[in-house]
Amino acid sequence: MDGQFREARTEVMHLFSFDVETVRRMIDYLYTGQFNGDLKSEEVDSATTIEAGDSSFSQDDALLRIRLHMHAIADYLEISGLRERAIESICHVLGINWSIERFLSAMNIILATSQDADMYEAMASIAADHIKELLDSEEFIHLDMPNRMTLGIARELAKGQARSRRYPCRCCSRCKFRQ
Repeated sequence: MDGQFREARTEVMHLFSFDVETVRRMIDYLYTGQFNGDLKSEEVDSATTIEAGDSSFSQDDALLRIRLHMHAIADYLEISGLRERAIESICHVLGINWSIERFLSAMNIILATSQDADMYEAMASIAADHIKELLDSEEFIHLDMPNRMTLGIARELAKGQARSRRYPCRCCSRCKFRQ
């Protein structure tokens, strides 16, 4: 480490905002290129589960939480490879096992921990795929999303609308949608 910062002099970095398991997984990623979530036989430890009595909290929820924490630390420390892998993993979990509660929980964590444009774009794409269900949710409507994310949702919806046009436009003879 070079520079005038305390970390450069002491060669110690304090990461008080992150739990020990997240820091351990980040270090594992730096050494091996893998983080908890890459392996088929991974086990979720007790540090990532909420209360044992919470039956609505599944192993998928715990794995999603791990990936969200990995994204947060990668975003904070600017580890682009880890950040990209975490985004990909988050989208994969939300995509194959859709749950509005899981999505809203992830959104709350992301909005509290990140300003990553790539993450916002990925979440906007997922939101656009499930927009009808999300618009029926009071919690989604009251999320304080940044403009970048709401514009991303609108952009994704516009892409879908352009693809779904099956009939020629009758508005005028110059319209680009006229066949």
